[in-house]
Amino acid sequence: MSRSTFFERSAPISIGKLAEKTDSKIGPGVNAEHSILDVASVIDSGPGDVTSIHDKRYLSHASGLKADACFIDAEFADRLPANTLALITTQPELAFSKATALFYPESLAHGSVTGAQGPSIISSSAILEQGVTVEAGVIIGNDVEIGSDTIICANAVIGSGVKIGRNCTIGPSVSIVHTLIGDHVIIHPGACIGQDGFGYVHDGKTFIKIPQIGRVIIQSHVEIGANTTIDRGALNDTVVGEGTKIDNLVAIAHNVSIGRSCILAGQTGISGSSGLGDNVLLGGQVGINPHVFVSSGAQVAPQSGVNKNISEGDRVIGSPHRNFKTFSRELRTLRKLAQKGTQVPGGAE
Repeated sequence: MSRSTFFERSAPISIGKLAEKTDSKIGPGVNAEHSILDVASVIDSGPGDVTSIHDKRYLSHASGLKADACFIDAEFADRLPANTLALITTQPELAFSKATALFYPESLAHGSVTGAQGPSIISSSAILEQGVTVEAGVIIGNDVEIGSDTIICANAVIGSGVKIGRNCTIGPSVSIVHTLIGDHVIIHPGACIGQDGFGYVHDGKTFIKIPQIGRVIIQSHVEIGANTTIDRGALNDTVVGEGTKIDNLVAIAHNVSIGRSCILAGQTGISGSSGLGDNVLLGGQVGINPHVFVSSGAQVAPQSGVNKNISEGDRVIGSPHRNFKTFSRELRTLRKLAQKGTQVPGGAE
């Protein structure tokens, strides 16, 4: 199925304009008016396409490329065949992303998903600024405030008192309660924001629920993936900092504080009262214990279990986590022991 089935492709773009818009350079003698028709992967590219080699694993494909142009680092440009023009850049992946946005601008426009118009329930006390779109099946509670040009997609539920900023997209079947949201926030389908946190106390016989009276604060330019859950605080607010991007199927517990411009990959779980500084990167399936702080700039490898604080800029891996260099030394030692073997009584290994 063609991509154009869902995303309309822009007109052909000259290689000169492509270089300008992606902060790339073309070599001398190249016809800047040469038209590029589409973007494509290294393996699927053909005549008229522009592609990218941003990973050394794909350098083996360079000599056989049929694409008209390729974003590539200057170090490897001589590996391209004569028919493929080099678009020189130190960040091929970023340049290719910009090129894709030029050819398919609608792919970044997180607007109406269904375009469905129909009955919805909007409280008379709700305040919707000019340009707000409300699709079919939406329920908007008392005293809700929604900023201009925000889109509330089909079957979303916006609980009483929720505030949503301008130019936001709230996906289909999203549930939002006890939450304040900034501008330019994208929440993908099925996410649940602001439900009570998982807190109980044992009275000697059974577990008694602890009241959760905090809020969720989502700052501007945050993106939240499909079916992700963010619990409201027990007392203090749960906070997601400006520019942070959260993948699908992430669970964020009560009282968690996440800094600015963090990345949380899919199936990550952050336990209650933990925190992240700014620019923290969490790989997929990372688990963070309660009351743990991951300092700014730290990176946590996929499937790691974090059970104590992580220092600023540290890179950790494993469960329980340890410094990447320490983990590598341990792994090398174990490998040597396994290769050597251990003699046991009777001569067996």
